[in-house]
Amino acid sequence: MKRIILVFGSMACLFSATAQFVVDYLNGANDYYRKGDYASAVEYYEKYLAGPGAKQMEEYNPYAPQKSKSKTSKNAFDPMEVKFRMAECYRHLNYPSKAAPIYKEVIDSKSKSQPLAAYYYGQQLRALGKYEDAAKAFQGFLFDYQVDDTYRKSAHREVKNLAFVQSEMKKKGLQYYTLKKSRYRLNMQGASYAPVWIDNNTLFFTSTRSLDPDAKGKQYVNRVFQAVYQRDKDTAIVRPVYLPQAGEMHQAAVAMMPDGKTMFFTGWSLKGDKKATVIYTAKKDGGEWTQPVLLGESINAAGSNNQQPHVSADGKHLYFSSNRVGGKGGYDIWVAAIENGVPGAVKNLGAPVNTADDEQAPFYHAASGSLIFSSNGFVGMGGFDFFQSKGTVDKWSEPINLGYPVNSIKDDIYMYTRGTAKNILSDVILSSDRDAACCLELFDLQRRIPARTIKGTVVSCSDRRPVPGVQVEVLDAATGSAITQKQTDAAGEYQVVLQDPRPLKLIAKRGGYADTVSIIPVPEEMDIDQLEFAAGAFCIRQLPPPIPPVGTIVEIPNILYDFNKASLQSVSFHVLDSLASLLTANPNTVIEIRSHTDNIGSDAYNLDLSNRRAKSVVDYLITRGVNAAQLKSKGYGETLPLEPNKIKGKDNPAGRAKNRRTEFKVLKN
Repeated sequence: MKRIILVFGSMACLFSATAQFVVDYLNGANDYYRKGDYASAVEYYEKYLAGPGAKQMEEYNPYAPQKSKSKTSKNAFDPMEVKFRMAECYRHLNYPSKAAPIYKEVIDSKSKSQPLAAYYYGQQLRALGKYEDAAKAFQGFLFDYQVDDTYRKSAHREVKNLAFVQSEMKKKGLQYYTLKKSRYRLNMQGASYAPVWIDNNTLFFTSTRSLDPDAKGKQYVNRVFQAVYQRDKDTAIVRPVYLPQAGEMHQAAVAMMPDGKTMFFTGWSLKGDKKATVIYTAKKDGGEWTQPVLLGESINAAGSNNQQPHVSADGKHLYFSSNRVGGKGGYDIWVAAIENGVPGAVKNLGAPVNTADDEQAPFYHAASGSLIFSSNGFVGMGGFDFFQSKGTVDKWSEPINLGYPVNSIKDDIYMYTRGTAKNILSDVILSSDRDAACCLELFDLQRRIPARTIKGTVVSCSDRRPVPGVQVEVLDAATGSAITQKQTDAAGEYQVVLQDPRPLKLIAKRGGYADTVSIIPVPEEMDIDQLEFAAGAFCIRQLPPPIPPVGTIVEIPNILYDFNKASLQSVSFHVLDSLASLLTANPNTVIEIRSHTDNIGSDAYNLDLSNRRAKSVVDYLITRGVNAAQLKSKGYGETLPLEPNKIKGKDNPAGRAKNRRTEFKVLKN
């Protein structure tokens, strides 16, 4: 009997000791949680919830997903509080697949102590790509949560974000983007982010990888690395940048002066449960970097975090992110003028760039005059998105979300582009955690702008008929620089293929026609699927033939009169119109209109008829705008035949037809 009592007593002590051990797990978890060490906290919360008798867990790796042990201990005083904190840990560690179901448990428990569970649940569902379910979660949160604070405002924006996400996923032109993870050992264990091209072949970036790539230890200290690309661009040598670094100090986000001899970078460390970030500078001396020096208080304002420096391509401005006093709220983007390599007084970029939330990782793209930055303060895909704002340090345009697939439903932060003014996304390297459970990784992105075909026609101004064989010089309407030359085909048509749409200036040239300039308003921002642009028709004016020398007699073809009358038939008008154009274009020219007959009829009759016919031509030309002083008329009857009216006494109809003619003679030029 005593033995049985002793056994039960021993078991009671064992359970008591085990229960105490479980309580210690909870206390330890809460302590880590308060300090912001979420990786350690979630490990202990898992151990606590596993309860007495659970197997010892393996060391927790924040960069490798763990299997959750979700058996709830009956000894838990407030299991939903523990569950909520566990979900919070996974959220901070960027594990939405683990965080979401735990938040759902808290919501389903109807616990009133965690009103933000539905808000964070919606965020995790959005990160998992469950957009409709996420929208329902946020709408449910808005129904239950009536406090008018930042969470409610953010939930309203999240609902808009989800609508934006779904529209972006369906937008046109996605086939012109190429996005893939960067190669050449840029992405290894841990995080890789904050890429900066130092020159054409050298990329600096930040990584938490071990200095020894074969080491199995988990160091996860942020350091600056460089990838030096070989000439063939197919390989790269990756090695650390040997920048002096204290044991507890992390380094990240490098910016370089144009001469490559002065570096700015972020240094940070954990102080208690808070992350403290400052900006350092270092000089290059004999190929080595000197001991980093903390920048002055104008940049590193006391009591604030200052981080993510970027130097403009001309070396005149330092952009950075800070949560110092005097901003719009959260982290803002600030700028300081650089003189003699030293940043001076700072200025907040203000609205519309900065919001009450966070703006980070600035990059100024000189070719397009654009600031690229990440923000969670505008409608977007969710988390941090990349935005573009054009302008200068004094004035900025409304930021534009760069959209999918540049942005994702997770965090997209730090971009460096070597794109052109017309296509800033033609050569991009960025960091994002879109394809990782926990960490930022480097991605290469290119956007190809499809070629557009511009089609048009050249016609004659007089009759709108197509004109073949016209040389069409194609120029940029804004700069006047030549693009190409084309020639109209038999149908008077031409076509130009452009890689980047823009307004065009066309100069049409052809012998016998006046050189003609036409502006074709091709829009720079065309619908991505609009591969052809109809330029329509523009006309060129036909030039009159040159004036012959004085004394020259020219027959005017196809001049017909009514039988035995001086009235012109309408078939004569077209050629007389051309003669009128010639004379109005040459106001100093004076001509004599000469009319002739054959030998049918008396000499007197024929002379009178020819005089009246010559005068009829002059009268018509005057109605077409010719100055009367340029015109004289005279009839010659049958006195100046070109061919015999009779041959060997027989009538010669062909000869008489040639003799019936109208001419002009140049009297003055």
